Amino acid sequence: MYLIDVPPPTISGLLHMGHVFSYAQMDFLARFQMARGEVVYPFCFDNNGVPTARLAAQEGIEDPQEIEKMSHVYAERYRELFSDMQFAFASNPSYCSLSDETRQLANDSLRNLLNKGYAYKGTERTLWCPEHNIAVSQSEVTKDGRYERSGALVEERESEGLFINMKDHLDIIRDAINQINWHPNMFKQRLLRWVDDIQYDWSIARDRNFGVPIEGETGLVFDTWFISSMTPQLAWAAYQEQAPTLECPIFDLRFQGHDIIRTWALFTIVKSLYHNDQIPWADIVVTGHALDPKGRKISKSAGNFVPPSEFIDKYGPHGVRYWAALNRPGTDSRITESAMQKGEKLVNKIRNAARFIAMQTEDEGIVTEWCERWGEVERELFASMEALDWSTTISTLRKFFWNEFCSEWIEASKKRPSKDTLCSILLGMSDWFDMFLPGIKEEITQAVTQPQIA
Repeated sequence: MYLIDVPPPTISGLLHMGHVFSYAQMDFLARFQMARGEVVYPFCFDNNGVPTARLAAQEGIEDPQEIEKMSHVYAERYRELFSDMQFAFASNPSYCSLSDETRQLANDSLRNLLNKGYAYKGTERTLWCPEHNIAVSQSEVTKDGRYERSGALVEERESEGLFINMKDHLDIIRDAINQINWHPNMFKQRLLRWVDDIQYDWSIARDRNFGVPIEGETGLVFDTWFISSMTPQLAWAAYQEQAPTLECPIFDLRFQGHDIIRTWALFTIVKSLYHNDQIPWADIVVTGHALDPKGRKISKSAGNFVPPSEFIDKYGPHGVRYWAALNRPGTDSRITESAMQKGEKLVNKIRNAARFIAMQTEDEGIVTEWCERWGEVERELFASMEALDWSTTISTLRKFFWNEFCSEWIEASKKRPSKDTLCSILLGMSDWFDMFLPGIKEEITQAVTQPQIA
């Protein structure tokens, strides 16, 4: 069984192409593993924090129960988009960060940390956001000293609250970070540099009327990252169809954006260490952002938000997925419609190749050298996907299909009919294409195996 710690999209409004970009890349890796066995790969969403409350306020909703209801409506819209993009997790078991099970797990977590001495209640130096009037974590403050959720300049002050001790355990935190395989590795170095600068313990209580309540603390809710740092436990419980507990296996893979490595990645590592004395996952893939054609990060405030449906309607999910596949882990990428067009052309080329092979009626025997060459290529594909490098995989596959299989072998078969060999190799390629272009395998199989009507 292969376990993926999926990033729960925050309920904060409409999803944009940045979400489509990164979740598509995760789906390539998930489908690679799904072809080999069972995969834990849940649909999930984060609906307990400030962004969800802010979205509700924009719609005139203030009651916490009504905010929660609204969040589920948005979650279904997210699921519909993910389904349109043919992401496999859209139909899988789900969890959210504001459920009865999550509330129970969060308070169990706090009690466990208090009993072990990792958490404490007291007065500490904290960073304070004057706009939101709350203590914030050092990890949520930008380099110029501003709280990332409000943009306000933070102040240092003494504040009473609940804290997770990090300052006294930086050595084991560094060791855990080093045990994990980072893709790309530069993000491990970035996080280690951040850990070297930690000056404050993690403040985990917030004075808000919306969120996961802290038992015994009137009016206080957990910091959003305290909940998010338990996604492995929540994902594991969703697949087990049981209530989440603090114990869970080490996951194979965490997938996430580079903007939250010092929050979601770091805090998940810390909680896994403190609860279970283990790293949370063996590998972490850090993705880049999708940028507009001018190189700007996509946001409504920048005026460059284009609904993903426009690209899906124009180029189909295959075209959009192909664009996402061309980009390596950790790299920001501009939305490139020419790449989506190439994805469309590739799909048409695959269909045409399948039709041509299906029309052949003669065969002069297996072409051994072609079969051996495909075996070499397939080993290359396997190695690159094992290395979590989807961009090399799709580039190698496309190059082989276009330049060798179509340009050389199909052309050669017009003089020496080789239907069985071509059919066998194309069906083999269809397993790989289907990771990137779901549904294409079924099309190929039907085209080359069904009797042709003259």
